[in-house]
Amino acid sequence: MYGFTPEAVRDDARQVFAVIDKDDIQRIADSIQRSAEQLTTWRVHYRINHPRGHQLWVEGIATPERLDDGSTLWHGYIRDITEEYATQQELEQYRASLERSNKELEHFAYAASHDLRQPLRMVTSYAQLLERQLGDDLDEDTSTMLHYMRDGAQRMDSMLLSLLDYSRVGRKGQPMQVMALKEAIDEALHFLTPAIQEAGAHFNIDDDWPQVYASPDEMTRLFQNLIGNALKYRMPGQGVVIGLHVALRRRCSHLEGDRQR
Repeated sequence: MYGFTPEAVRDDARQVFAVIDKDDIQRIADSIQRSAEQLTTWRVHYRINHPRGHQLWVEGIATPERLDDGSTLWHGYIRDITEEYATQQELEQYRASLERSNKELEHFAYAASHDLRQPLRMVTSYAQLLERQLGDDLDEDTSTMLHYMRDGAQRMDSMLLSLLDYSRVGRKGQPMQVMALKEAIDEALHFLTPAIQEAGAHFNIDDDWPQVYASPDEMTRLFQNLIGNALKYRMPGQGVVIGLHVALRRRCSHLEGDRQR
């Protein structure tokens, strides 16, 4: 693998070290010294620039033995892992590409669910306005067409929401971290803008929200569901006022001292 016979380097091993990639030399030297001092197994991956012009990735594994005279005897081997390394690199590139695709899909699903729902709301609203304007002049055929128009818009709205949920299938939420709870509320309100406008809802929201130890994704989804239910299950013909208040301020503050709670 190094391009030399044992006899050629028995008395002078400098040729061996000369073919090791210069960017790996210091890392190898440090790992050898550490293993020799601690008498732990040495294991490292590094590159060899073969005298014939090609490059190899090799794995070196050795166990140090301290001799009576204080010197160190190494028992080990090296092996060619060039193909394994190339395969691993391909897998990592594929994984990175897959993660980018998933993020793009989620971004598209979010944009579709949020931005495209507003025109659908307008279709539904104008269908209702047209129905009221025609009043008693509305014949059965026109009434049926308006019904199909509203029903189609509502079905597409449900499909857009399902698209967002589908993009999240199998995707782990963001890891637990200290986060500003108000940011999750703002994100939920942004997503629910079409429904808020349709209901003509007004909000009373406290400004002083605490920080909590939670997943930002899950907290946004929580407020999205809570506010969405408040908009959906409302008294018809009445103004909608939704209050979001910090009722658990003291309990939330305890989370900083016990993140497992």
